[in-house]
Amino acid sequence: MERRTIILVGYGWASYGFLQYIDHSKYKVRVISKCDRFVYTPFLAKNINNNQNLEIPIRTQFPDLDFQLSEITNIDIQHKRVVTNNGQTHEGDILILAHGAQVNTFNIPGVQEYAHFLKTNQDAISIKDKIRRLEKNSVIVVIGCGFTGTELVGSLIDYDRFRVVAVDGLPRPLPMFDESLSKKAMQLWKENRVQMYFQNFVTKIDAKHIHLKNESISIPYDFAIWCGGIKIHPLSEQINRQTHQTESRGIPTNRFLDIIDAPTNCYAMGDCAFTGNPPTAQVAYQQGIHLAHSLNHDKRSEFVFKNNGQIGYIGKGQSVYQGNYFKGGGRLIGLVNNAIHIYHFCMLFKPIHCTL
Repeated sequence: MERRTIILVGYGWASYGFLQYIDHSKYKVRVISKCDRFVYTPFLAKNINNNQNLEIPIRTQFPDLDFQLSEITNIDIQHKRVVTNNGQTHEGDILILAHGAQVNTFNIPGVQEYAHFLKTNQDAISIKDKIRRLEKNSVIVVIGCGFTGTELVGSLIDYDRFRVVAVDGLPRPLPMFDESLSKKAMQLWKENRVQMYFQNFVTKIDAKHIHLKNESISIPYDFAIWCGGIKIHPLSEQINRQTHQTESRGIPTNRFLDIIDAPTNCYAMGDCAFTGNPPTAQVAYQQGIHLAHSLNHDKRSEFVFKNNGQIGYIGKGQSVYQGNYFKGGGRLIGLVNNAIHIYHFCMLFKPIHCTL
């Protein structure tokens, strides 16, 4: 029986989970992505203190995979067809979109020019090289204190040589956690002389100052890192125009990960999709595995996110954890945090041979 062709756009957490579990003897999967390596993102922020290589090239992980290193310039959802920047056209029986999202700068003047981003392993290396050249007591400002921003603040105070500033428009860091855990992080930061500006939105960044909405506040800085969240990808906007959707957060899908108002066998997963679930690596990875099982068994089933808990580093060897039945923080949680991610990092990166 001839294998059906799957066109998979993008290579991140969702695609990684999908490729691990899809039956390659049943489907011919062609991955098209402008990135040819998977990054273990939970280690990114802490890697500014380490020298660990968090990238695994797709050719190492899936040595037999049909992979095209290209940027998608156009998608024809009706015909499950994609066009790349080198003029090639790829068409399949099944189209799966997993191209992610973009950094959201909210069009704030100066963010692109003066702030650094943390999305890739190269970003972590660049940030690490920069801060190691900074003089003692230099001011480093982290803007955005969600998961990545909080772990960055924690990693920076471990240097014990910088003046760290945390800025966020929300009332507290880690807003997805219980308030008691946010307060634990803030107390630790206070003890380590972190200057905090919460409920303060950035309005402009110039070469020397970060300006907040409160006009009386202007923060002089030596280095700024932007962790302000994500926004919809241009390819997702293109799909929404074709399906006449107005959702501004991503490609709307139903509970089966079908793209709404698209032809059959068109799916979206990960950060490019709007599914009602948080845009986290845990969600994306589970979506990839779920869709692979559904296709393997030719059986549609609803995706239900199984929250395995969230754990984040806050500094000085301490982490906070929140699950369905327990929440807490401290050094013991910090040790557990390291153990969990080392285990998952090692387990994820085992070469998988595809049947051709």
